[in-house]
Order: sequence, then C-alpha cells, then structure tokens
Amino acid sequence: METSKKLSIVIVAQNPLFAEMLKKSMVAGLEEETAILVLNEHEAFFKEVESGRLQADVVVLDYELNKTTGEEQACKTVIDHIRRVAPEAAIVVASDEKDMEEASKTLQYGANEYVSKDKFAFSHITAAVKSCLNPSRS
Repeated sequence: METSKKLSIVIVAQNPLFAEMLKKSMVAGLEEETAILVLNEHEAFFKEVESGRLQADVVVLDYELNKTTGEEQACKTVIDHIRRVAPEAAIVVASDEKDMEEASKTLQYGANEYVSKDKFAFSHITAAVKSCLNPSRS
C-alpha cells in the first residue's frame, strides 16, 4: 500500500483574519492531504525553520510583513532567509501592492509566484500553491 507524503504549507501573515480565511480556503481548494500552519510574524517562522521543527513545501508570505522589519529591501531579505533555511520550499507572495514593478522585483528576489490581494485573492493564492506543488500541470 502506497502512502503519500502529507503536504506542508506555512502561511506567514500579519493579519490573523486574513491568514485564517486563507487557510480555510486552501483546505477546501487543495485535493492533497495538507498540514497548514499559520504564523503571524516572520521571526516566528524563522525560529521554527531554523530549529528544524518545520519543513515547508510552500510558504505563503504576506508582503505586508516587509513593513514591519524597517528594512528598505525587506522582501528580498525575507525571501533570501527562506531560501537559506528552506531551499526546497516554494514561495508565494501575496500583496496589496498593485505596482507591477514590485511584483517583478519580488519574483527576481526568488519568489515562485506573486498574487495581488483582491476580491479573488484566496482562490488565486490557492491556484498559485497548486502550481508550485504541481509545476507540470501548469
């Protein structure tokens, strides 16, 4: 009997309501058995990953966290850190920013997907996660 690996997704978002609603949407929208952890600050995420307790297939990173670090290139810093501690994890960045230049920079920094937070954000983020998990299907 074949056992499939349970997927691990981490949502790192400053807004707890957004994070919980996204989690519920993803549970409903993903076919695979999935463990979803919600963390409300990037420092907590880094501590979990560096401790070895956390293995993530996909990290959904809220762009808003950049504003909490006080660094000019915070998005790059956060993505670089994720790449160092969890190099195999796909990164999906969700943002209120509508500026395509910001989206382009985020992808250049190493994110796999960039999704604008609009009225379809939950379904678009879920689709982006599916795309990262099954790149041959996209």
